[in-house]
Amino acid sequence: MPIELRNSKTTYLGKTANGRERFALDSSVAPIQMLDPALGWQDIAPRLVVEGGKRVSQGTPYRLEIDEFGGRTIYPDRTDLSKYISLPSMNFFSNLTKTWTATGLKASAPKFDVLFGLENTRITFKVVFRQAPAFTQIALNVDSVGFDLAKLLLSASSIGVPRPRLVDANGIIKPLTWSFSAGQLTLSLDFTDLVFPVTLHNTTIDLQVGAATDDAGYDYIPTWATNAVLWLGKNQAEAARHGARFLALTIPDGATIDVAYETLTAYETRTGTNIAVIIYGENVDAPATFSTAADFEARTKTTASATWSPGNHTANVEYNTPSLVSIVTELMAARSYAAGRNVAFLNLDNGSPAWGYILSYYSYDFSTAKALKLHIEYTAGGGGLSIPVAMHHYKLMRG
Repeated sequence: MPIELRNSKTTYLGKTANGRERFALDSSVAPIQMLDPALGWQDIAPRLVVEGGKRVSQGTPYRLEIDEFGGRTIYPDRTDLSKYISLPSMNFFSNLTKTWTATGLKASAPKFDVLFGLENTRITFKVVFRQAPAFTQIALNVDSVGFDLAKLLLSASSIGVPRPRLVDANGIIKPLTWSFSAGQLTLSLDFTDLVFPVTLHNTTIDLQVGAATDDAGYDYIPTWATNAVLWLGKNQAEAARHGARFLALTIPDGATIDVAYETLTAYETRTGTNIAVIIYGENVDAPATFSTAADFEARTKTTASATWSPGNHTANVEYNTPSLVSIVTELMAARSYAAGRNVAFLNLDNGSPAWGYILSYYSYDFSTAKALKLHIEYTAGGGGLSIPVAMHHYKLMRG
């Protein structure tokens, strides 16, 4: 049975003066604890340690081993070492300048940097090319035990292996082509028309509102504005609400959305008791910028939605919405995002009491760095270099 994860934990805080016990409940969009067979529930705390001449991950639900020549073995479930994917050592790796950190590695060559990183449920990988390398292909002899890797690479319904992509200095995206035959994975690099530095990414997507008319809404009066702080809740009979648009969402056809959420940064410290929010996607091919209140109200909503009870907020702290996976999945079912499309979300009121509490968030006009963000993780139907280790997908690999 795969290792069990959960995205919340309860911490005992001791007793009050009158003898009542106090607890703190922490919740997260992503898993924050794993069930150790011997120790029980443990915090996920990714870190690399030296073990037997290798760097090995600890505090993670997966196990990663990296040798001195860059060879990597990945066990999706650290409690079951009978199933793994192994990527070979690279002779040139020993000549790179390596900087190890507690949770990752940066290996540098004159023309590029290779970066590995540990996160709670996955291993990130990217290469930053400062100029075109001498090679145009990467060929790896990939070994796997416990599942059919060829089937895994080609399957659109199983865990998949994310298709890497090249992203240049101007944000231009170029997917990579790959082939897999007789245990060899070959990745072809094409830097034509790309502006350096060029980054080889895995398939986590982070977008952010990038213009004043890409977010707008009603304040607590309520008054419509495209250049004000964004609000949720009710301070009078009418509800505060807003929308946000994100540009050039690029997801290959046939991908499975694993994680999706918005991140909003609180503008002020405010009480959010009783505030109820419902989030929709805008179900059109090309969401436009926000202009008038009438335009906002007339937008076509997805059938799928997500409800949110934001709670109290502290100024300048980021808050993630609940999962938007069903919304993004519905949007993808209606149209292709392979070439990149704009996407918009409508954060609306869902029955907050009149004359209740309100929350405020940074808009693009008030802080370009703290404007709304969109985070998506997906499993592509094609293949690539980076092995996702989201453990809720491990059940699809057990064979």
